[in-house]
Amino acid sequence: MSPIASDRLEEDPVDRHFWPAVADRVRQWLSTQGVSPRDAVVTLPYAGLLPVVRESFAQLGGWQPRIETTQTLAASLAPVGPTPSKEMTFDSATNDLT
Repeated sequence: MSPIASDRLEEDPVDRHFWPAVADRVRQWLSTQGVSPRDAVVTLPYAGLLPVVRESFAQLGGWQPRIETTQTLAASLAPVGPTPSKEMTFDSATNDLT
């Protein structure tokens, strides 16, 4: 096999070694790019993969990237919803306006 072909993860079957191999490849790629894993976000296609992929990164030790789906990432980055009137929000700008 050529070095390029043997370097492709999609040629291997998806088994218990697949996600740890993906996590290791992502960690290696981040290193070659000079990016700390704690500054990276890995997005997955669906929420069922979150625990499996997080466990695979945890097995590597050290800092983990943020592992999200597009929906969980959007929900975590969305602005805070409205609060009942005259309630404390613990956001000084919002509290001053109220």
